[in-house]
This record gives sequence, structure tokens and C-alpha cells, in this order.
Amino acid sequence: MVSDRDCVIDAAFRAHAAEVYRLAFAVVREQQAAEDVTQETFARAYERFATYDPGRPIMGWLHAIATHLAIDRVRHDRVRRWVGLGEPRLIMPRDATAADGFAGIAERDAVARLLGVLPARTCAMLVLRHAYGYDDRSIADLVGTSPGNVRTQVSRAQQRLRSVLAQPREPGGTAIADRRGHDGER
Repeated sequence: MVSDRDCVIDAAFRAHAAEVYRLAFAVVREQQAAEDVTQETFARAYERFATYDPGRPIMGWLHAIATHLAIDRVRHDRVRRWVGLGEPRLIMPRDATAADGFAGIAERDAVARLLGVLPARTCAMLVLRHAYGYDDRSIADLVGTSPGNVRTQVSRAQQRLRSVLAQPREPGGTAIADRRGHDGER
């Protein structure tokens, strides 16, 4: 017998897996890791279905789960690099289409590199704001911080991205001084 939980999670997967994947990819910037985060998001949603409030949109709940998993994945990968287990490769999402505005943006290496200079949590905030249209309070709820911190982090991220864009470029378009975030998250 199929339970309500089975039906809701199956419908959520069919309707929102691509969006969860794009959010995960924007934060982790590696195809396999984004696929893993997407799969784990729906596994967690299934396990924790009792915590879902059916009066709220399921997409917000899934975004919260995916955001936390993606940030944890970036931290895990950072530790792997510190102990010499390798750097994940950047591969663009294979399901990106021209009809999807965010995937079209993510396909461009320049944007992927720009997002790569940001700490994972800040990157998630920026993506939730600009790709999905969440307001400060909603982002704060999703990532577990205050709306004021969201405003500050998004503003600093935008300023950082503007400064990276203003840097001299190599012939291939890469900023000569591209660096990771300073707050130790990446």
C-alpha cells in the first residue's frame, strides 16, 4: 500500500528535483556532488516527512534541506583537500537547457568561477535570493541565521563579485586574482 508520504515525496521529486539540483550545483559546483546532494535531499525529506508542515510550500522545505546538505558537502570536500584527498572537478550540469534561465547562467564558466570565490553559505544565500526570489526572512529561516545577517552577507557577496569582475582578465576571461572566500568556509 502506498502511503501519503510516498505520494508527496514522489510528486515533490518529479516537480522539484531539477530545481534542487540547480541549487545544490550552484553551491557545490561539481556535478557528482550536486547529484548526491539532490538524492540525499529527497532521502532526508522522506525520512523526516513528519516534520513537514503541509500548510507551507514543499519547495521551501526542500530548499532548506538542500542548502544545509550542500554547505556540509562543501565543508567535507574542503577537509578532503586539506588532508590531500584531491580537489573535486568542476563540471557543468548536464540537464541545463537554454529555456531555463538559471541553468543558462550556470553553464557559463565565468559565473561558476564567480560563485566559486564565495563561501558556500554565502553562495547559497545569493542563489536563494537571485535565482529563486526568496526574501531576507525566508533565506534566514532556510540557512539558520538572522535576516540582518542575510542582508549583510548578500551585500558583501555582491560587492565581492563586482570587485572580481573589475579585476584584470587573462585572455581566456579568468580573473588574474581569483581567490576563494576569506572567512575560512572554502
